[in-house]
Amino acid sequence: VGHHQRESSLWLKRMAAEPPSAFFAGDFGQKIDLTARIREILVNYPPGFTILKEFVQNADDAGAAKIKFCLDERSFPVKSLAHQKLAEFQGPSLLVHNDGVFSDQDFESIQNIGDSQKKGQLAKTGRFGIGFNSCYHLTDLPTFLSRSSLVMFDPQAKFLPDVNPANPGKRIDILSPAVQQHYPDQLAPFKAFGVDYRGEYNATLFRLPLRTRQQAATSKLSQQVHSVESLLELLHGFVVDAQQSLLFLKNISSIEALHWREGKEHPETLWSCSLDNGSRQLAQQRSMIPLSVAKTQQAASEEQTLQYVQTESDYELHVSVHSGEDKTHVTNKWLVCTSCQGTAGRAGRMACDPSTFHMKLVPWAGVAALLQTSGDGHTSVKGRAFCFLPLPAETGLPVHVNGFFELSSNR
Repeated sequence: VGHHQRESSLWLKRMAAEPPSAFFAGDFGQKIDLTARIREILVNYPPGFTILKEFVQNADDAGAAKIKFCLDERSFPVKSLAHQKLAEFQGPSLLVHNDGVFSDQDFESIQNIGDSQKKGQLAKTGRFGIGFNSCYHLTDLPTFLSRSSLVMFDPQAKFLPDVNPANPGKRIDILSPAVQQHYPDQLAPFKAFGVDYRGEYNATLFRLPLRTRQQAATSKLSQQVHSVESLLELLHGFVVDAQQSLLFLKNISSIEALHWREGKEHPETLWSCSLDNGSRQLAQQRSMIPLSVAKTQQAASEEQTLQYVQTESDYELHVSVHSGEDKTHVTNKWLVCTSCQGTAGRAGRMACDPSTFHMKLVPWAGVAALLQTSGDGHTSVKGRAFCFLPLPAETGLPVHVNGFFELSSNR
């Protein structure tokens, strides 16, 4: 017995001298399949105008004034690419340009699905952090360029060099002489909307190569095939929602659709929607409520109390719609009335009640009434509900109604 006790004691001493890593050496834990997560998002975000609205929303939150959607049907050389598998993405694409610039926070946020840093910023139109991923309806390899970075996402980890499921993408310095020298064909599709690679790009350009039939056959993200014809149909159909989107946004004053044909030096305009009466005063009026809400929430984070201030802003918007194909031009004049209710009102008190803090209520609402049109003179409106952008629901009212509604993540 004494012998066995001595052996047990020696064994315990040896075990105590071993580092914890000797016993906890086997990796084991829950993991997220990124492709499965994206497929879930695509189920909740129906294809179609939703994709375009998400880009409008994100551009508005970034402070951009203009956004352009360009169907680029051109194909580009494939000799000097970062990887031979990238050759299949040198064909037709959807380009999305806005004049906002990605911040360091934006670069961080876009990497986190559903954990966007906008989630805590209630004055932002996009509050869920997953809308960008609706672009996977169109492509397997979304890319974008801003400042000095070209970012490429490859959630399937099968197209880019040296990627894996844990790090499914690349960020490339476009100002690197070596990159420009060795991979000119890789950079060629982005030479649009002012990109020249001679300095930082003070705007943002997304490029979404359209998913081909061959890619769809093996894609773990989506089996949807997109063509030049299907994208043209999408862009033409978006014109109604585009002009209505200008009514309750904070910053965007111009939305444009273009078509870049093979062999052409420049794209042609399909249609454009813009504010004819843009001015510094109008910009201040459009941003008055968002700034008030943001200021209130900043004070609340510091003082641990929430006190919304009664704020109102009424203004006219002259929304001009121009068709590049038949050269028609229509201007609609709208009266937009917006308000954030203070604690004197019922909605304001409810939002500021500590028992409802977890609901993140904001007493912010508005209406838009059509005053005049230069088209057929018909000023009746089928009223729609808005949460800053048009929602599918019609209200039956003769005006559009905007509210900080509680929405599912896909609006």
